[in-house]
Amino acid sequence: MSNLPANGRPLKFMFAPMSYMLSHICRCVEIGKVLRDRGHQVVFAVEDPERPGWRSNVAVKSGFPWVHVQEQDYGYIFNRLETKGFLFVGLDLLNLGHWTPLDKIFQGYIDAIDKEKPDIICGDASIAASNAAYVRGIPAAGITNSYAGKFVSWPSITYPAIQVWDKLYLERFRRPIYAKYNKKPIDSVRLFKSIPMISPDLDGLYEYPKDWNWKMVGPILSEPPVPMPDWFDELQDGQTNIYFSLGTTGMLDPLLRRVYADFAKLPYRFVVTTGGQATQETIAMAPPNFRIAEYAPGRAVLKHCKAIIFHGGNSTMYQALEAGVPMIALWNQLEQKLTGEMLQRRGMGLCSQARKTSSKWLVDALNEVMSNPKYREASQRFSSTVASATGAATAARILEEVARSGEPAGHTLT
Repeated sequence: MSNLPANGRPLKFMFAPMSYMLSHICRCVEIGKVLRDRGHQVVFAVEDPERPGWRSNVAVKSGFPWVHVQEQDYGYIFNRLETKGFLFVGLDLLNLGHWTPLDKIFQGYIDAIDKEKPDIICGDASIAASNAAYVRGIPAAGITNSYAGKFVSWPSITYPAIQVWDKLYLERFRRPIYAKYNKKPIDSVRLFKSIPMISPDLDGLYEYPKDWNWKMVGPILSEPPVPMPDWFDELQDGQTNIYFSLGTTGMLDPLLRRVYADFAKLPYRFVVTTGGQATQETIAMAPPNFRIAEYAPGRAVLKHCKAIIFHGGNSTMYQALEAGVPMIALWNQLEQKLTGEMLQRRGMGLCSQARKTSSKWLVDALNEVMSNPKYREASQRFSSTVASATGAATAARILEEVARSGEPAGHTLT
């Protein structure tokens, strides 16, 4: 049933999430559901849902049409992080062709816009999507966590590095496409920071740079459309459960192997969701006090858990805050590190770099957050606020306003 205002017309929204990451596509799906319920059309520009490792099928299973675009090969880069570390990933940023063919990605978004003719495109921290909107003269918005903006703002040392990288290296991939469509080249970093940027965060929880066009909407709680695992009912048998999930960004397989022996001795049941990041061989090695599934409804699982070990992912953190449980964040990249440091600073848990975390440190950290009530109490202070958040509905309203304005991406810069 349509909830459009009397003077409104149905609009068409295109979402362009990083569909390799489950949380990124899930939050777009939640906003898309609100827009669809309000009578609008919603289409997803994503990788092929049948491509192994990608989570585009979350949108498809939720009933949304999709159009194919090529995305960065995030699986490649997360594998490099896991096996080689940050140094090699830095070198990959100067050799994008085999994992991020920017010219094809940029052109792919333009082609998707021309095919679907949306009123707005909402990217996911994507400079390519905002550039495509600029070229085709339509509004653009984005979804990214405000605290991550610090890497593209002063006084972060990464900001001038990103500007130089964009100007001297990335721009050469865009320049021929600007010329093809007779568009004046634009500063892509300024363009990205100028579009309405939805941040699914609690205002005040993190520090964030103010030189962006932030729209703080609050948490967008979401779950993939997956069934309950066979072992779910066991979680209510009185044994203490610990949720263990590193999302869909790698590092889980070697970490499980590292902790199995010590965790087998602990008086806890470990409830693990792998996100496809653990081999069958590793799963088969699990001790008896482990319950493992590829995916599970995290919010439902957390209702029966006393703590969480996770990757520092923003969406998972808000699920943990909703449940009021202490957290141990094992971060794998810089954005996750910011979350881990924030929750440690606020007394909600502890954090460590996943690649460098020993089994002993993790056992000690788990014993600390389980025995000291201050961590649980700190998390519980946010539980009711997170549970009552209306992030998806607020984001949908903002996107409607931007789409109805008709103001094309970059209109304030040209």
